[in-house]
Amino acid sequence: DLIIKLFNTENPKRFDTEVLMLKSELPFLKPKFIASGDAELVGRHYIIMSYIPGTSLGRVWHKATDPQRRCV
Repeated sequence: DLIIKLFNTENPKRFDTEVLMLKSELPFLKPKFIASGDAELVGRHYIIMSYIPGTSLGRVWHKATDPQRRCV
């Protein structure tokens, strides 16, 4: 039950931010970080993480208040 997420190399900041969030010790439900790197074959960064059911943070981030976002 793993997920491989591919990122465009045009925006490395988004990739770096997601890796930091997954590796963080912040107390919120998040997938377990397994590995990350640069897939030379397809020329994209990737993250491998565990699967957890639910809605992704990216789909609800716009609904969070500024204090909630600062906390995360």
